[in-house]
Order: sequence, then C-alpha cells, then structure tokens
Amino acid sequence: MITIAQISALLEKLILPTIQDQLFNKTVLLKYFKKNMDGVTFNNDKIYITALTSGHSWVGFTGATGAITTGKSTDQQMVVSAKYGYGSHIIWDSAIQTAKGKPGSLVSLVKKLGRDLEMEFKKSLNRQLFWDGKGTLTLIDGAGVATATQTVDSTRFLRVGQVLEVGTTAEIEAGTADEVTVATINSATSVTFTGAVTTADNDVIITKGAYNTTDSQYEELDGLSNLVSNETVDAGSSFQGIVRATNDWTNSYVDATSAVLTEAQIIDLVADVAEFGDPDLIMTTVTLQNKYSSLLASQKRFMNTVDLKGWFKGLEVSVGSQPIPMVSDYDCPAGTLFVLDTSTFSLAELNKLQYLADGSGSIMTNVYDTNGARIPAFQTTMKFYGNLVCTNPRANGKLTNKTAS
Repeated sequence: MITIAQISALLEKLILPTIQDQLFNKTVLLKYFKKNMDGVTFNNDKIYITALTSGHSWVGFTGATGAITTGKSTDQQMVVSAKYGYGSHIIWDSAIQTAKGKPGSLVSLVKKLGRDLEMEFKKSLNRQLFWDGKGTLTLIDGAGVATATQTVDSTRFLRVGQVLEVGTTAEIEAGTADEVTVATINSATSVTFTGAVTTADNDVIITKGAYNTTDSQYEELDGLSNLVSNETVDAGSSFQGIVRATNDWTNSYVDATSAVLTEAQIIDLVADVAEFGDPDLIMTTVTLQNKYSSLLASQKRFMNTVDLKGWFKGLEVSVGSQPIPMVSDYDCPAGTLFVLDTSTFSLAELNKLQYLADGSGSIMTNVYDTNGARIPAFQTTMKFYGNLVCTNPRANGKLTNKTAS
C-alpha cells in the first residue's frame, strides 16, 4: 500500500536534491550570481550588505625616502528585507490510487510534479532577476473595456489558473486593484479571465500578493532593473535603502536615450563600468544581440563566441584586454543591455530551496475548498527565502530604450 509518508520520502530524497542541484544552473544569471558571498549576513528576515562607497584613498609613489600615507577604502552597511517565494502543487488521491501496484508509476508521478515546479521556479526567479521588484507581468494594451477578454502587451508571463491583480499603480498600492484569474491564453497578446474586469490603457497586471498593503512594500526580488539605475532616470529612487540623490556612489551609469543600438554605445558603457569594476558579462535581449551581430557582419568582422560557466556560450565583445561574453535572455526587458561585474552581486538565501513543512513536520498537507470542506488531494509547497543584493552599483551599467532599427 502506498502511504503519504512514502510519497513525502520520494519528494524529499529523490526530487528535492535534484531541483536544488539543477535549478541554479538553468540560466546564466542564476549560474553566475554567487550565493551568500562574503560581506552578506543575516538577522531574522533582514539581509545586511557591506557595499563599497569609495576606493582606496591612497596609493602613491613618493621616492625612496618619501613619506607613506595610510589610506583605506570606505564602506557602508545597508539592510534589505528577504523576499518569500512559494510554489505549490497538488497530488490528487485518485492519482495515488491509480499508481498502486504499478512499479515506477508513483516515481514518474512525483518526478513530473518536480519538473513542472522546477521549471516554473526557474522562470519566475530569472524574470525577477532582470526586472525591478514590482512584480509587473504585463500591461493592458489599448482602450480598456469591461470584458473578460483583454488585450495586453504580452502573455509570456501569464499562466492558466494564475490569480492576478489588475489596476493602476496607485490602485495596486492602495489595495483596490481588481483580482482576476486567468481562464485561457488566447494568443501572444490576448488573455481571457474567468470574469469581466474594467481596465484602462497601461493598467498594470501583477501576481496577487506581489504588493503587500500591510507592509506597504513590493514582495518580489530586487532585480537588475532596480539595482542598476541612477537618480537621473529614476528620480527619487533608492539603492538598497540608500537615497540615490544624495549618495552618488549608488548611481550606476545608464544611457536611457532612445536610439538605434551602436557599437560605440556598448564600448562607452563598458569603459564607464570598468572604471569601478571588472565587467565580465553582458546580458541583453535577442533583438539587441542580433543587432550587434549585424553590426559586426556589416564591418566584415568575425563573430567569435566565448565559453561561459556551465554549458552557456556568448557572443564575444572585444573591449579592453579581455573579451566579454554577450548573452541574450528572453526575460531581459525590451530595449535593454546590461554590462555587469557579476562578482558584485549575490543571491542571498536565508535557507536552501526546500519543501515547506507543517507543524508536525509533514510536507504533504490536506487541501480544502473555499467553504472549508476537505477535498481528496494533498498539497506540497516549495519555498525560497532570500533576495538579490549588490555590493558595488557603479561597477555595473545599462543601456535602455535601444532598438534594432
């Protein structure tokens, strides 16, 4: 007889170690950003980061008998909140009963559940690493109407059954946005919800709970679009709790001019970043990577590739003494190109990715309907507690609002 304890053991001993080992090797950023680097510490749900605010104050050549001045670099400690992510799946009792007496059936069942959850965790984390922490999945496109079927900028981050909030930023932060559930994905730009909702052009669609009205804060990871920014393009913003307007060391180099991408823009960005760091990775969109390839081809120059950590490869960008790999990622915001010193980032984890247990230690819990009645199924939930942090914002930069033509 198959027991809940046996299923739990399969999940914890067979599925979880595989997900823990593979998840953070699935995308370039997840692979490159070191976990819990030196200088990152924890206290309850707070993450403490020591950031470089100024380089070493004295290195001098004063002659054989000259005086030696003591110098030092300056640092500042910052505090950010951990973010709490969960992914759940349900195992129906009927599926368990069907697996009885069939060798390998139960293993296949839990492996599929594990693969599905790993894939979605990977997609969610990777999207968050690129974006600004506000949980925006897409925007309403065009004149909104009171209907269940809505036109949006993109349905790429939407899933059937997903519970979302739709409204203006002010409505989301006030807790008055409309709650909707995705019924069908009709096309790349059309979605149908389970009920009608009144919208307006550029209304924001976020995952339910991405903004916490109790704590008055967004709950997704602080991504590159937020960490790599400056006061000029994001007036009134902060870097890990430090106001950018009065702390110049928090301002990354950003070229936000709307223009067709050129090689000179990339070279200038790399040079600015190299003044404060050691750029080792360029991340951009497929469109802009293809544009860079066409620029090289138009000049009859070879397009070399560079091996990255793992099995990834990037297009070589030759600036300075070391080639830098340029890699495209579908989660990178449109029109954006990041130049990164990946040693300045850390994926700070309060705990390793693991299953959420109840008070008795069980990772499989009963499931109830909206009326509180038990339904014949069991739920397992995987959890991730942590955030993306940066120790030197000036060692990173970005181009935004760039096009291929």
